[in-house]
Amino acid sequence: MTAQSAASYTSTGYPVLPGQPPAKGLQHFLGPAVNLSAGTKITLSSTAGGYWVIGHRNQNGTASGTFSLTVENDLANGYPVSISSGSLTFDGVTYTVSSGSGVIGHWERFLVAQGTAVSPVVAGQQSSSNANFILRAFYIGNFGGEGYAVVHLILMSGGVQYRISLLAAVSLS
Repeated sequence: MTAQSAASYTSTGYPVLPGQPPAKGLQHFLGPAVNLSAGTKITLSSTAGGYWVIGHRNQNGTASGTFSLTVENDLANGYPVSISSGSLTFDGVTYTVSSGSGVIGHWERFLVAQGTAVSPVVAGQQSSSNANFILRAFYIGNFGGEGYAVVHLILMSGGVQYRISLLAAVSLS
């Protein structure tokens, strides 16, 4: 019997190996199966991070960030989420997340989102700077009773693109 013939399939066509429960809940993104419902809050808080300017890897430094997401709905193949608040600090500037949306996808292995953020007025500027970002996160495990994810962002601000990578603690409320 091959692995293919031994596998059963979910209603979406994704295989489930023998002895493995069907993927429902965040068993891959938030560790062991956690069934979410609308209104559940997910917080990603960085414990370490860095950035670099795309095309100029020698322009780099430390980064930190926090993102608060709200589950909007429980769909058969994932969870739509909104980014309700957050901040991202790198290159000496703190951006405040103003909006965003995304999805925790099929098999709950990842989170992808996009959003906008605003920086404060800094010396030499007449107004604040708007930024757009794409975010993706992958759960990496539970250490010392706390879940962790790797979060990657591409952020565009003032015509400059930044790559930001964070190690983030994950919590639910």
